Amino acid sequence: MKNLKVYALITQFVFQLLILGVLGYFIGYKIDPDGLLKGILAIVGVLIGLIAFIIQVIKMVGVEDGE
Repeated sequence: MKNLKVYALITQFVFQLLILGVLGYFIGYKIDPDGLLKGILAIVGVLIGLIAFIIQVIKMVGVEDGE
C-alpha cells in the first residue's frame, strides 16, 4: 500500500510540474509573445509545483508517523 502512495505522489508531481510549467509559458506568451516573460513564468510555475510537492511529502510523512 505504501508503494501505491509513493507512485501516486510521484505521478501527481510530474503532471503538476508539466501543467504549471505549460500554464506559465502560455500566460507569458499571451502577455508578451516576444519577451522573456514566458520563460520566467514557466520557471515560476515549475518552482510553485516543486514547493507544493515538498509540502505534500512533508504532510504524507507526518500522517505515516501518526502525528
